[in-house]
Amino acid sequence: MEYEEYCSKQYNRLYKKHRKKYEETHRGKNLQKNAELYAQKKAIKESFIAAAERYPDTDAVLLWRSIETAHMRRKTRYGKHVIVDDALIADINSAAQSWKKSSGHAFEELICDTVNPVLRKSHIKIMLQKDLTKMIKKNQINNSDNAIKWLRSKTAKNTFDLYVVYSSAADFNLVVGCVQSKTSIRDRVGRDYPFSKEAMNNRLWSAAITLDGAFLTLPKFKGMVNGGTSDYGENGWHGMYVLSEIETAGRIFHMDRNFDVFIKHAVEATRSIEAAKDEFDHTWVPKT
Repeated sequence: MEYEEYCSKQYNRLYKKHRKKYEETHRGKNLQKNAELYAQKKAIKESFIAAAERYPDTDAVLLWRSIETAHMRRKTRYGKHVIVDDALIADINSAAQSWKKSSGHAFEELICDTVNPVLRKSHIKIMLQKDLTKMIKKNQINNSDNAIKWLRSKTAKNTFDLYVVYSSAADFNLVVGCVQSKTSIRDRVGRDYPFSKEAMNNRLWSAAITLDGAFLTLPKFKGMVNGGTSDYGENGWHGMYVLSEIETAGRIFHMDRNFDVFIKHAVEATRSIEAAKDEFDHTWVPKT
């Protein structure tokens, strides 16, 4: 497929570009390792953005998987004509772990880079966990003491990937939401469910973003998100936002690559919390 070749070329070109730049501007005994980690994360994010612009009608999941293939081929000796031995299997396992880590971080940065320029006018920012941790340590978060204690416990355990911060003034920052972001959330959704419930019980907006939402067509997972079943009486998230080609169903929202629906709901939830935080709970539903 044309898009597969394009993704491969973009990934490899960007990887070489960013690795060279990093090696030219950094020093240290771990230079090669750090350069690779930096370059592959940048290459994943930027090649996806370029591919999404070039192939707007191609499912985002197919583009992402094409980039994954390019990454795996770079990291291993894998090819059409290769002997499968223990060394190759070890390489493939290592490459898979490398992809899982770097692609997850790239996806988080992709979300932030896409939504924050739009959210800025509403004084809202989607923040990486590491950045929120720094703000908490510097006493720059103005939630209640109990809320900060809870947030500190969640950042320490990597419970959420992103946080929604509302800054009504230069020195006033309020965490209003928690976001779980996964390229494929199916394997983690059972683990993430109780944490999302905790966030909603703490009167925070709880959202999840996933690239591949094919599993959300299954009754079990629909019920986990929307509630209303014998196993899941209440909704597990305020909203589950999906880039792949699925239909919106209850609290499961299909969104375009500009994350427009997610952005609208982030603003609406923040305004609802600002207006009446004590009334904000799991029953909150976006109107837009």
